[in-house]
Amino acid sequence: MFCRCLTSWCQPAPLTCENLLIPAERGPDIAGRWYVVAVSSQKCTLMPFWATFLTPSAQVDMSSTDKPNNYKADVYIKSYGRCKNSSAPVLYENSTIYDAENTVAESAKLELLQTGSQDCVVLKEGDFLSSALLLCRRMTVTAAEMTEFQTQSSCLTYDKVSVLNTDHELSNCKSMEDEDFDDETSEKVVAALRNTFSGFFQCVTDTVLYYPYTAYEWARNKWASLW
Repeated sequence: MFCRCLTSWCQPAPLTCENLLIPAERGPDIAGRWYVVAVSSQKCTLMPFWATFLTPSAQVDMSSTDKPNNYKADVYIKSYGRCKNSSAPVLYENSTIYDAENTVAESAKLELLQTGSQDCVVLKEGDFLSSALLLCRRMTVTAAEMTEFQTQSSCLTYDKVSVLNTDHELSNCKSMEDEDFDDETSEKVVAALRNTFSGFFQCVTDTVLYYPYTAYEWARNKWASLW
């Protein structure tokens, strides 16, 4: 946890951007299972679609390999009882996760940021999607941990945080490519589609209404300062 210490006295540091955007000095052991609890992105329409329409859950299994600091990352995504997974080799060093096949490209790395939780990590993606992910050993987090991640996302000027589903049961999961949907699932898809439009509409109105209002406030204050 962030601390400001004077002799034996210590208290948590405030949730300021200066503290929250510091890269992690020493990353944790990443081997094992991590649940993707929440995501945030600079792409305004992406996260409402994922969180509202697909109601997905996601987890990452990191397996060590024979090469030092090299891991196999298995990503599993579940939505409406359908699952899809993919694997990729990654390199983990200096509190950064790289694509093991491309360690140079800026968009191919995930940087670990400081976090007050001992069993959670915050990953900041490069300039390609400009995203942040909250991964934990637990399926859920405390209100304080979520507030910290929301503040980090705001400091990064990313979109509002989207919390993912906590259904991680994969044993009876059908393939995402299977087109055999039952009637109940179809009704859920239609209802979720309506909610997706609401999220998209909110995103557009927030963008359209915020900037003109900001410009108006600047002009009004500038005019007032002339008199």
